Amino acid sequence: MVKSHSERNRDTVLRFFHGTHSGDVDNIVTHGFPCHSPQSIGEYKQFFRDFGAGFSNMTYKIPSALAEGDRVAVRFSIAVDHTGAYLGIAPTGKRVEFDGMALYRLDHGLIAETWLHLDGLSFMSQIGAVKQAA
Repeated sequence: MVKSHSERNRDTVLRFFHGTHSGDVDNIVTHGFPCHSPQSIGEYKQFFRDFGAGFSNMTYKIPSALAEGDRVAVRFSIAVDHTGAYLGIAPTGKRVEFDGMALYRLDHGLIAETWLHLDGLSFMSQIGAVKQAA
C-alpha cells in the first residue's frame, strides 16, 4: 500500500517526536530549521538535554497526530519523575504530568518549522516553581 504525502509527513513527524527524546533528529530536519519556542534546533536540543537532566523515567502518549498536506499537528501527554535540578529548582521526587501540542511544517519530506506549546503552568506548579490560584 502506497502512503499519501500527508501520511508520509505524519510518519516523519512521529519519528522526529520520538527522536527529540533521544537527541536523534538531525537527519529529518531542514538546514536552519526555525523553531518557535525554542528558537533554533540547538536550543531545541538544549531544552531536551536540560529537561533530561532534571527529569527521568519519561513516558509519553500521542493521543492524536493529524496531517494535511505539509502540516502535521500532534497532541501529546508526558509523565516524568523530578529527580534532578531544573531551572534552579531542587528535585522534588514528584511524578509530574502535563500536556502539550506541536505543529510542524514539512518541506520535501523534512521538518522545516515547528511550533511547540507545553502546559507550562501545570508543569511548573507541580514542581513548586509557581503557585496556582485557589
